[in-house]
Amino acid sequence: MAENKRLLEIIKKIGKCRVLVIGDLMLDEFLGGKIERISPEAPVPIVKIKNGQRKLSLGGAANVAYNIKTLGGNPFLVGVIGDDSQAKDFLKLMRNCGLATSGIITENKRPTTHKLRVIAHFQQVIRLDRETNKEISYASIKKITEYITKRIPKTDCVVISDYAKGLLNRKLLSKILSMFKTSKIPVLVDPTLKNIEDYSGATLIKPNLKEALQILAKADDTPKRKIVHELRERLGVKNILLTCGEQGMTLLEKETLSEIPSLGKEIHDVTGAGDTVIATVALALSANASLKEAAILSNFTAGIVVGKLGTAGVTQKELLEIINQRKDG
Repeated sequence: MAENKRLLEIIKKIGKCRVLVIGDLMLDEFLGGKIERISPEAPVPIVKIKNGQRKLSLGGAANVAYNIKTLGGNPFLVGVIGDDSQAKDFLKLMRNCGLATSGIITENKRPTTHKLRVIAHFQQVIRLDRETNKEISYASIKKITEYITKRIPKTDCVVISDYAKGLLNRKLLSKILSMFKTSKIPVLVDPTLKNIEDYSGATLIKPNLKEALQILAKADDTPKRKIVHELRERLGVKNILLTCGEQGMTLLEKETLSEIPSLGKEIHDVTGAGDTVIATVALALSANASLKEAAILSNFTAGIVVGKLGTAGVTQKELLEIINQRKDG
């Protein structure tokens, strides 16, 4: 298939692509166990944690950077962590994954965002969050701006990964978007409802269907064509990539609307799937793919990552295998 051949050409160029990822950083922790009985103290299950079933993963914007790395690209991550044990785990994990830490800024009185998930019988039993959404300090904003300024000449694409944890306020978002507008470097946004009116000028915004319906206050049965057109008009963004889970994706690029069907893979966990999608789109655009080609490629990586448990990366090998399987089929 000609389309598959083109996708393989794009993947070959990924190794030279440099993506700047700006956003909220998280440490994801997973504890695996087995439910054997209900607690006599309260009507809740008792999970017996198994030895060796603790896993730490990079979350939020760090998961975007990790996916760029596992796909063979060159990510540069910018964000803020605290000065606590979770920060130490986060930085150690970054180094173990081969990710640069020069853009990671520490705030002494800020907790590192930490999400602890307890898993039993392949299902999430409970999630415990330790975090703040308080805005970062002026000193941190200054350091972030200085780091970004230095990286502009060495950047092919920018991802803003917004989880509303205090990094991206209106002033900083406006400054970032204006910095890259003059450089003509594409800026992709994975949005949050809190800042939804502040992404005007971005090259592409990638909401999921639930977020889009909340933004527009629309009913669940609203046609996706109507959703993406109204989103673009309201937000002042050039292109919209709407991710719809099992319903696939809808891309609005200029006046062209493309429906990209789901690959129909078995879904084990959607945690971090949006990070994988935007990481793939950023790499593909950096490799001179069209937006539609980038969306199609991200559909493949999303199909792979939802078959894994927890936040996870997709390798080039996995991506090539699934594309070649489609070609052979």
